[in-house]
Amino acid sequence: SQLSRAFEKHGITSKYTISLVWDGKYTDDLDIHVILHDGTEIYYGCRKARGCILDFDANVTHGEEEPVENVSVVLGTYKILVNNYTRRTCGDVPFQVIIRQDGVIVETYDEIWPRHRHSGDKMNICTYTFKESAPVELVMSDAEKRRAAAHEKEWTEKFSPEVNLATLESFP
Repeated sequence: SQLSRAFEKHGITSKYTISLVWDGKYTDDLDIHVILHDGTEIYYGCRKARGCILDFDANVTHGEEEPVENVSVVLGTYKILVNNYTRRTCGDVPFQVIIRQDGVIVETYDEIWPRHRHSGDKMNICTYTFKESAPVELVMSDAEKRRAAAHEKEWTEKFSPEVNLATLESFP
């Protein structure tokens, strides 16, 4: 996806992210704004604060093929807004705000910047709280247990649990 390609291109590995994505046929300079609990605002004019960072900013000087903006955040509550800083196209501009935790999309907001809305009239998307995720308990079904038991002898014969570790004394 467009977002995955942007993450790969910019080497983003953050556990908690807030992203803004829109179609490249709209060359407007949409901007994501993330407001922290203390009122600090992460955006193109303040790219880093309190462990949060605007990783990349799209369509600053011209339209890009796959515009994406991303803010990596830490655990906490954030107010998320979008602004159309530079209007370059006529008509409405559809966009998505995508919230990811542990590499999984947990919320998606499909919105439209209306053609008559002015720059600076930021659109309030949501307030979102990132919480530490509970560890997932893996449970084997009865059918999986029977299948594993049936293959246990074969696995034991083919894969020996024996380990040979090289030491300095084993070299001549």
